[in-house]
Amino acid sequence: MSQPFGQQGFGQQPGAMQGVMVAKPTSDIYTAMLGLALLFVLIAIIMLAVVMSGYGWDYSATETQLRAALDVANSSQNGVFLA
Repeated sequence: MSQPFGQQGFGQQPGAMQGVMVAKPTSDIYTAMLGLALLFVLIAIIMLAVVMSGYGWDYSATETQLRAALDVANSSQNGVFLA
């Protein structure tokens, strides 16, 4: 019968520590950059929510299309053409 991983070996004594000892990983510049990226993504989400609340959370473009059509109509009546 086989033993679970990390429990086989030669001459182990009862109560002895079993398994592989690995040093705890340390934080480096890449961990800091990952934290900064997370922070900036959260800031971008908050800013997007602020902008969308200004539009009343309206995802449709009908109001914007109507405003653009009115701007074009008003500018053509005043002799100002946008190119």
